[in-house]
Amino acid sequence: MYYAGGGYNYASELMKLLHNLNHDWPSDISPVLCGGMLINDVGGPTTFKETDIRIEQFNKSIKSHAHGVNAQPGLLEKFTSALGHVQKLTDPMCTELGIDIENKHHAKVRQDKDVQILLKHLCNEKIFDFTADVPSEHAVIDLY
Repeated sequence: MYYAGGGYNYASELMKLLHNLNHDWPSDISPVLCGGMLINDVGGPTTFKETDIRIEQFNKSIKSHAHGVNAQPGLLEKFTSALGHVQKLTDPMCTELGIDIENKHHAKVRQDKDVQILLKHLCNEKIFDFTADVPSEHAVIDLY
């Protein structure tokens, strides 16, 4: 098993996310849900950053209060684009006012480093290089 950044939990979360994006989530809502996890508040091609647990909970809270837990994808798209700006405004304000930020015990996760480590490992091990593949001599269970 691969341990991203030394912690198995983050690698597991990444694999669950990839599975959900490709198999479980409806195709019309997958981009919205993924958009809620990566924010590009500056608009540059390489300025995406992951949201932290506070922003994810803020998104859930808005969705629940506005239209219940089954909000439409269009509504989520409107809120998601503002989350990066909201975080930039609330962090300094909370600091200046001396307000304890909810869930401050959660460390900011740098999953971008985990993804870089995972990508390097997959490339070094040639996981997706199928040129040397040979058919199996034994029965193989088709998981798909």
